[in-house]
Amino acid sequence: MTTLFQLFAIGWLASFLGTLPFGPINLSVVSRTVKDSLRAGLWFALAAALVEIAQSFIALHCSALINQYLDTPWIKWATAGLFILLGLVFMLRREKIQEEEDMGKRKDNNFLAGIIISVINFQAIPFWIFILTYLDMSHHVRIDTSLSLGGIALFLFGVSTGKFAALTLFGLASQSVKNRVSQLKFWMNKVIGFILLLIGIFQFFNA
Repeated sequence: MTTLFQLFAIGWLASFLGTLPFGPINLSVVSRTVKDSLRAGLWFALAAALVEIAQSFIALHCSALINQYLDTPWIKWATAGLFILLGLVFMLRREKIQEEEDMGKRKDNNFLAGIIISVINFQAIPFWIFILTYLDMSHHVRIDTSLSLGGIALFLFGVSTGKFAALTLFGLASQSVKNRVSQLKFWMNKVIGFILLLIGIFQFFNA
């Protein structure tokens, strides 16, 4: 029988490791930390961690149906289009003048941006479907709706905190880089936009 601590640990570890490969979420944390501040990056990370709860909850309850639905070509094309659009926005966006930033007039809402980018990151749900299916097939751990409410809550809490921990590491690393390499700020939008474009183009051909 799986203990409550094991449910938390599995959720935390899977979420932490799943966040480490470069993607739109952790790259956005890097971007906002370098261009704004560590606080901005952490607000973005917090929003992404909360959205991850919803995404893993959906995978937990509707894994078979959601997996079949997300495999349709039009969903893949829509995802590709969104990433390409985001990439173009990042690449074409102009930096605000420094005086405006110093006066605190920046209008970017880091928390809202974290929610939006995380919600359109459809890969998160298939990722959790894969993790839950793998655990079930291993015959060692079964995480599904048959768990107690407390067990599900601890698993989702582990998912959220694992995501936030990984994104915090990206933010801290970016803050360290920011303090050493001021030139990186100028190129960050271009780099993020280029990677998002590549993700969108790959998703388009994959569809």
